[in-house]
Amino acid sequence: LQCFSSLYSDLAARNCLVGTQHTIKVADFGLARCIERDLTYRAHEGAKFPIKWTAPEGLVYNLFSTKSDVWAFGILLWEIATYGKTPYPGVELQDVYVLLERGTRMLCPEGCPEPVYELMLQFVQPITSNTISRFRLWLSEHDPSLFRKRQLKTTNSSILTYLKNPGHQVDLNEVF
Repeated sequence: LQCFSSLYSDLAARNCLVGTQHTIKVADFGLARCIERDLTYRAHEGAKFPIKWTAPEGLVYNLFSTKSDVWAFGILLWEIATYGKTPYPGVELQDVYVLLERGTRMLCPEGCPEPVYELMLQFVQPITSNTISRFRLWLSEHDPSLFRKRQLKTTNSSILTYLKNPGHQVDLNEVF
């Protein structure tokens, strides 16, 4: 999504579908937006978004960028490592930002390899340091067979058409 200058805004395990050969597809584009590369989107006052998956700048300023999705990806990795537990267990929604502001991050899930936990922590850092290229580097260093650079089709993409024109009907056969 970052390659397409798209802002997903709701990256979480609940929105991921697992297909054949463990292919993961992102679903539910209800909060997604097209944005110019390296720009931000400011949600309107009172907008609702998933607090425990939201980067601090989103919680405080309603400000989102592709880097906000990178933050959410770090939380998604934690969800995967815990087999779908809700992030920040035992923490009330109104207390999440205070913990993040203090620098508190979730503990390493039981049985999670330390390198994977370190990767998670890299994604949940302040906005200026988040980058998806860090993930690509990590994959290439830890398990090169997992990292396959695929060329994404940018033409005739139903998802991009939908993001640019929300009234457009999407043919699910084109997406999946």
